[in-house]
Amino acid sequence: MKHKFSFFIITVLGLMSIISTSHAESYSGSLTEDMQWIFDSETGVLDITGIGTMPDYDYWGNYVPWYSYSTIIKSINVSNGVSSIGNYVFDNCSALTEITLPNSIVSIGDGCFTNCTSLATINIQENLNSIGEGSFWGCSSLSAITIPSSVSSIGADAFRGCTSLPAISVHSENGYYCDVDG
Repeated sequence: MKHKFSFFIITVLGLMSIISTSHAESYSGSLTEDMQWIFDSETGVLDITGIGTMPDYDYWGNYVPWYSYSTIIKSINVSNGVSSIGNYVFDNCSALTEITLPNSIVSIGDGCFTNCTSLATINIQENLNSIGEGSFWGCSSLSAITIPSSVSSIGADAFRGCTSLPAISVHSENGYYCDVDG
């Protein structure tokens, strides 16, 4: 009887330990050989680290690895060295309020921030060359954006459904685009 009771106590203590640590977890993985991601469910922060181009994703079964957490991602940090944001990488991150993009980003893929309905502003760095088709489609809280002088391509419907965006500012030295009364 004593052995059964000891086994019971050890089992209960082990389960209590698992339960008490399971509410705040980190999830991680690789996007490429040189690029990793980690998501902290307690803070809602997604970090992308590494170098190179992010892969492209879509709605037809090729989902981003953090797809099941997309509605609780509040902030995204992309490290310097990542050169491009892939297609549909952050779409439907409805709780996303801020993102930090480094100077190394030269392109934002198609549909990248589609339906990020809480995203109010994004700081686009000077080295960016292209903004993909529908990149900010449905970002209904987006209220400010400045297109740097380096941008030479903006895809169709890039800002469609941005109902809080009163104007788009374009850097005065941009040779491809200009803003006229917003």
